Amino acid sequence: MKPNELIEEWHAGIRINVLAHYECSKLFERYHRLLGYPTVILSALAGTAFVSSLTDSSVWWARAIAILLSLAVTVFASLQTFLRYAERAEKHKATATEFGKLRRELEQIMALIPIGDMVTAGEMESIRTKWGELSTHAPSIPNHVYTRMFFKVWHKPGIVGQPHIPPPPTAP
Repeated sequence: MKPNELIEEWHAGIRINVLAHYECSKLFERYHRLLGYPTVILSALAGTAFVSSLTDSSVWWARAIAILLSLAVTVFASLQTFLRYAERAEKHKATATEFGKLRRELEQIMALIPIGDMVTAGEMESIRTKWGELSTHAPSIPNHVYTRMFFKVWHKPGIVGQPHIPPPPTAP
């Protein structure tokens, strides 16, 4: 494989990572909201039900509802704390931003290569090293997200190896 072909494949790989991390950020923000809204609503209802069950202690079902709502609030709040969707969304967003910087650096290198010339070994080493460092510290991308972004990027014109579409990545 020629250096310029490899650079084009790296460009596609970095684009996949940018898109996949942004997609994960949106996904985890959505999960955070889906878990957060019910938690807030249930906690308000539990507080109200608890106060109303204290004033009329003869109604057994009011106390039962207050207990169930309190239990639901505890479960939802615990899940929200354990799953850390907001934190995960922020990590993916930050990683996508860093991969975006790397993608723009690579695009600048590609744009400055005179027609017929090759990318220098130093430029390739710089990109490879930065990509490796980013990947080391990047949060995991769910396989379904990565695969979707892989096919979204790979089918764009200008990707080296277009006639031969590699198989989608598999879970590590």
